[in-house]
Parts: sequence; structure tokens; C-alpha cells
Amino acid sequence: MFCFRVECVGSNRYLLIETLIKGGVVRSKLTAIGVITLFLAIGMTSQVSAQEELQRLSISGAVGVYSKYIVENGALWHKDPVFQGNVTLKFNRCGGYLDVWASKDFDNIGNYGEEVDYTVGWTLKDMNVGLSFLDYATVFGTQEPDFFRPFAEIPLPPIQFPGHRIQLYSRFEYYAATHDFDLNSGGWVMLGIRHCYEISKRWAFRHQAKMVYDGGVFGSMPGFLGMYDAGVDYALGSMTWNILSVKQSMISASMTDRENLTIVSTSVSAPIY
Repeated sequence: MFCFRVECVGSNRYLLIETLIKGGVVRSKLTAIGVITLFLAIGMTSQVSAQEELQRLSISGAVGVYSKYIVENGALWHKDPVFQGNVTLKFNRCGGYLDVWASKDFDNIGNYGEEVDYTVGWTLKDMNVGLSFLDYATVFGTQEPDFFRPFAEIPLPPIQFPGHRIQLYSRFEYYAATHDFDLNSGGWVMLGIRHCYEISKRWAFRHQAKMVYDGGVFGSMPGFLGMYDAGVDYALGSMTWNILSVKQSMISASMTDRENLTIVSTSVSAPIY
């Protein structure tokens, strides 16, 4: 999955950008990879005029390769490798953020290996809330439904001791389709636990386990499922290389429209500005 994210705190698929100029709309198409490359270039060539600006605004990005693309309800969106990445703009004082996320497959089949999401949200003291727009129709040139996705995540205060950080959290997401509303809309509730073990200044091991109740998102069968993922990170200056991550889905027997899946990935993330 490839994503572009803007946050206020702390096949070729095309991304359609509309710019208003003198009362008219100029439509230009850029590949998702091109958009991220553009922002990386801007970030690397920008010069900060004052320390205060650094405190107000920050931009970061990430790119990765994933052996499959599955969503949090265990649905398989693409069975073959996909290229995914993100750019995040954070307004550190207000806690708000904007996000653009995208995914690009390697085989140009034109299925759900490709997607562009746009998110605006706020990271509050005890909650992260936001609204996303999942764009499928622009990407595929078909009448596949787009979705609006309001979400809220509530983390508990982390438990910390030397080298370790453990945190419990809950998350709710609802997917409202722009067409075929009754068939395709639905939500899920997630309870999870995250653990990060800092092996040294450069090496870290992180993993998390999640229990999800899917209420029928995308017209799928409702039921419970589990997700577990683990990975090893290596710090290269300000850049973090997730050398290897493995994710495993565990589907309940009642959800016959899905199966247990294993996903392997590698990614790199870094601050841009």
C-alpha cells in the first residue's frame, strides 16, 4: 500500500490533483510514486528559516514492498506484491494532520492492489480522530464505490521500563460507501496491544496483536478475527529501516469468505522536513 500522509502534530495508477486557478479547475495527473518523489525532493531542498518553523511543522515519509495487500478485517485486496508508501505533514502545535495514502501493484492487473486514500485528523491528548476518503473510482476508471471512513483510536498510557514500551489501545472505523450504501458499508472495532523492545541504539524489535470484530465492511461476512505482526528495525541516522516484518491473519471458522494469510514486507521511513 502506498500512502501519502499529512499530520498536524507531533497499471499506472494516477492521483488526480485539482487546483483552482482564476476561477477555473486545472486537472493534472501524477503517479502515486511521482507524488512522493516530488515531496521528498521538496523536503530535501528546503531550508528552514527559523527554529520556530521546525516546531510548527514537520514532514516525514515511508516506502515499502509487501508480499500481499490485506486490510484490517482480513480481506485479501491483492494476492501478489504491492509497492506502498506515505508522506506525512504534521502541524505540531495544533495536533492536526493531513494524510494521503496509496498502493501500487506490480502486475498492472487493475484490481484492488491499487488505491489512494486521503485523511484529515487530529491527535488529541487521549485520542486520535479523523476522516478518510478512499478513492477507488479515480484509480480504476470504473464505478467501484469510494468510501468515507471516520475513525477514532484511544490509546491507554504506555507502560515503560528500561528498553521496553507496552501500550494497549482500541480503534473504531466505519466505511460509508458513496454508492450501493446498504450493501458495502460497515464498520469494525479493534482491541490491540503494542510492544517495542529497544535492543540497542540502532536495533529494535516490535510486535503487536489485535482482535477485530468485523461488522460486514465491504459486504463481507461479520465475525471475529485476530492479527499479529512482528518486525525488526535498524536506525540509520534519522532514517529507520524496517528490515523485515511478518503479519499473520487468523480468521474464525464462521468467516468462510476469508482465509488465514501471511504477509512479508520491508520498508524505510525518514523525516523530510
